[in-house]
Amino acid sequence: MKKILSILCVLLITITLTGCGTISTSGAEESSVEQLLDLYVKSFEENKLETLYKVFPEFYIKEINMTQEKMTTIYERNKDEFGDDFKVTYKINSKEKISTDKLNQLNDNFKKYNVKVTECYEVNTTITFSGSKFTDPDTYPLGYCKIDGKWYIIE
Repeated sequence: MKKILSILCVLLITITLTGCGTISTSGAEESSVEQLLDLYVKSFEENKLETLYKVFPEFYIKEINMTQEKMTTIYERNKDEFGDDFKVTYKINSKEKISTDKLNQLNDNFKKYNVKVTECYEVNTTITFSGSKFTDPDTYPLGYCKIDGKWYIIE
């Protein structure tokens, strides 16, 4: 695979790791999926971990052990692979509300985090990393979910 370590590793890591206790979240109550994806793009283009806390639930960031040091490593590798001018863009291909059965399964998976998902959409998204050296579009299904009254993106 041509990518060494890209930002998409954040989206590909599953949330099936061990629990990390009760953690406060800081997402927005009424953020649209586009607003969250805009913040996602900004966080990696500007190398800002604190912006990711508005995109993903805090328990997710802690579970994947994302630190500013890791963000900087990903940022530097993206610059090396795509060029100093690298950009991240996205296109939403579809958005569909998940079934009650899938919502119940999601809540079962998240019990260890002491959170409740009340609504969730499956969003098929193409995320493109591009720069003067290389362009790489990839399509990923994402969750756009309301967790404890706030909207987040999840894998």
